[in-house]
Amino acid sequence: MKILRDTGALQSLVSSNVLTNDDYVITGERRLIRGITGDVVSVPLVELTVECQLCTGTYLCGLVSTLPVGIALLVGNDLCSDPVVAEVNVVTRSMTAAKANTTGRKPHLIHRVKIFRPMK
Repeated sequence: MKILRDTGALQSLVSSNVLTNDDYVITGERRLIRGITGDVVSVPLVELTVECQLCTGTYLCGLVSTLPVGIALLVGNDLCSDPVVAEVNVVTRSMTAAKANTTGRKPHLIHRVKIFRPMK
């Protein structure tokens, strides 16, 4: 299973498309979560045993029908406080256009941002 570490998530989520009913225990509780679109959704909480590089133990996770393609578990700050990060360089269109307007060529200096990569 692939895991995505999301330092912006307060609640860890697991995809019901990847697990069977035998993989978790339904607690009967629900949690309200706000997604990237701003919509608030009520998700059931399930008890799930996790063993990975980020954390090991039995945790409460929100059960959702889908996560990003290929991701089975989204690990939030409730399970793990240490982010796994990789530094990458990103150039936005506005940066390219601004640099091209002033020098006639593409930018050499680019902003650094941190992204989180899926863990296998």
